[in-house]
Amino acid sequence: MTQLQMFLNDYEELPMDALTYLTGECNYGGRVTDDKDRRLLLSLLSIFYTPQIITSKNYKFSESGQYFIPDELDRKSFTQYIRKLPINPNPEVFGLHENADITKDNQETHQLLDDILLTQGRSGGAGAQSSGDMIYDLAEDILNKLPPDFDIEKVIDLYPVIYTESMNTVLRQELIRFNRLTSVVRTRSRTCRRP
Repeated sequence: MTQLQMFLNDYEELPMDALTYLTGECNYGGRVTDDKDRRLLLSLLSIFYTPQIITSKNYKFSESGQYFIPDELDRKSFTQYIRKLPINPNPEVFGLHENADITKDNQETHQLLDDILLTQGRSGGAGAQSSGDMIYDLAEDILNKLPPDFDIEKVIDLYPVIYTESMNTVLRQELIRFNRLTSVVRTRSRTCRRP
């Protein structure tokens, strides 16, 4: 937002190419490692970073016209507009065909069923594990593979939060979140021990 404000204040015409590069290659693109994903990111940004956003009234971000820039640019109008948007956005807002939802739902269903099947005991035969025993074994295996918590104080010393090193802030935040996650996993697993 600071970069966008700077370009709005310092230039007569908004340099869309520079903004696209900063956002797509530096700010967000710096986290994208796959060439095809970066190309997709830049393609999606072209919907939002375009001269028509300034020159066209009610510029539409999607074919249906459901996503657009309201006439009134005050906070109240934007809030009312946002409240009218669907809770679950259609794929079109991401530049995707509506079949993308079907594909996503199918993949989620397959993943869920595959995960359920992994917890099922093998049928038949002597010595087959029950579903419960298999779940306890799986949970115990995951718990044993958890790394120790990261030493946040040491990370702060090694990678201080300074203006020129913005990724240090990201690293610190992600390690704090990861420590919270592993703490929850350890706590929950202790309460769910094998009877």
